[in-house]
Amino acid sequence: MTKNSQAAQLEAIIDKVVLPLEEAGVDIISTGMVAKSVFDLIDPKTSSPELVQFTSTMHIKQAVRGRLAKRHDPVEVTEQKLSDGIDDLFGDSLQPYYPARREGERVYAVKEILTELEVEANCQRMEKAGHSLLDHARALRAWFATKKA
Repeated sequence: MTKNSQAAQLEAIIDKVVLPLEEAGVDIISTGMVAKSVFDLIDPKTSSPELVQFTSTMHIKQAVRGRLAKRHDPVEVTEQKLSDGIDDLFGDSLQPYYPARREGERVYAVKEILTELEVEANCQRMEKAGHSLLDHARALRAWFATKKA
């Protein structure tokens, strides 16, 4: 098996855990809980040594964060839409889940239970990304206008 096919296999197992949670409308999706469930699917008899379990779980948590970010992080979703050439970025403006910090862990919470601080943090991240994209667009136009023909 190649590295890419193993990464795709891991993403499929993550989706196997995450999608039912989203469909059930759970309020918070914990990366730690998802990583543990994924590890249990990969090593159901827990036959791996403790260090392998620990390092694998840390890697799986990172993969879960990346997967959830692609699905629910407004900055990631917008960047993905832009790279896919989708012009209507805000046809369905709000997402069901947004990133939040709960008990020191990054989770994805349904928008209905976000605190004012969590909403503000998400809005600030989106505004920062938007400003960065606008600055980049202006710089590219300026560069093109001043380049030698």
